[in-house]
Amino acid sequence: MRKILSIVAVLLVLVMPAACSKAPDKAAQKGGAGQSGPYMVGPVKMNPHPASLEGKTVVLRWNGKFNGDKVLDRVAELLTAKVPGVKIVKLWTLDKATANTSEGPENSIKFTESVLSHKPDLVIASSAD
Repeated sequence: MRKILSIVAVLLVLVMPAACSKAPDKAAQKGGAGQSGPYMVGPVKMNPHPASLEGKTVVLRWNGKFNGDKVLDRVAELLTAKVPGVKIVKLWTLDKATANTSEGPENSIKFTESVLSHKPDLVIASSAD
């Protein structure tokens, strides 16, 4: 159990917080109107982590990089074996467009909406090379 919690803890660094799902408006862009660039993001309050994953939905999000799906497949195996009643959603198998890097805020918003459509209690994302 300690090993799985260690793996999950490391992967939680990559968690995509639902609090960031609101689309940024053009006025929030750095550099003014008509220029592309990074969006300004204010403080984000993280959701509390669940005390247990029993009966929870965990969405796994892969960005298409080599072997990231294999890492997430293993995480799914470990969670399923160790956590009773956990529901695993492999996003890239249900929404193939998400098995890609976002390459911009518009796709990031689409990917986030896809994740949220599964009503996750926790999201674990992986990129690997």
